Amino acid sequence: MEACQGNIIVVTDADTKPTDTWLGNISKAFQNEEIIAITGPARLDTSFKNVKSMAENLYIFFNKLNFALGKPHLSGFNFAVRRNAFVKVGGLDTRYLIGSDVNLGLRLKKLGKIMFVDDVIVTTSNRRWENNTLKALSEYTRAYIYTVWLHKPPPFKLSAIR
Repeated sequence: MEACQGNIIVVTDADTKPTDTWLGNISKAFQNEEIIAITGPARLDTSFKNVKSMAENLYIFFNKLNFALGKPHLSGFNFAVRRNAFVKVGGLDTRYLIGSDVNLGLRLKKLGKIMFVDDVIVTTSNRRWENNTLKALSEYTRAYIYTVWLHKPPPFKLSAIR
């Protein structure tokens, strides 16, 4: 991200697929000069329809709740940030082996508006969750508590899944 030269840095993961309108919707969101960063919903790449629907709705609810509580999250598989704001906050905090994206959102909120944009949608891999759902939930919950509420890097990183 530090090497990016454009005005807007757009981030997704290798195992994540954006919609055809993803970049256009990001561009449209940044027409509002007050917005310095955005994130959006994620669809889960799974054939289990009940799990898919529940996980996707829970993810949206969780993010919108955190935004309402003044704890805006950026999700590493789906976010964009103004380069000048990214540089101003010192970029990613490399002490965070998990949660650096969430931490970035928390630091950016001091500079301007961060939005959860409903039409900036990606479909992301289910592989971390399908291997061991409880373990993944535990790791992400612990990282969330450390990052958002304790304001310090989690003393662990995600388990390997390959």
